[in-house]
Amino acid sequence: MIHEFRCETCKIQYEDYIPPNSPVVSNCHKCGKPALKVFGLAQFNMGENWPQYNVQAGKTFNSRAEEDRHFESIGAVRADSHFDNKPKKW
Repeated sequence: MIHEFRCETCKIQYEDYIPPNSPVVSNCHKCGKPALKVFGLAQFNMGENWPQYNVQAGKTFNSRAEEDRHFESIGAVRADSHFDNKPKKW
């Protein structure tokens, strides 16, 4: 699968192929340091009707806070963070 990553050191965002059933991790193509997984905006604009199924996570969340905790626990970076050039931790 193709996943999107962002390097906090180089400030570049790139896509990388990760084979199925493999850990979703990548090292920056420029500096070689570990990069952060970026998730698309669509999953964050789901409305406020709970519970909601999140396709990216593959599970149902009962609240926005529960969803936020899940993505924070896996080191996700908000996709809208590229607008101000600084990744936002969840």
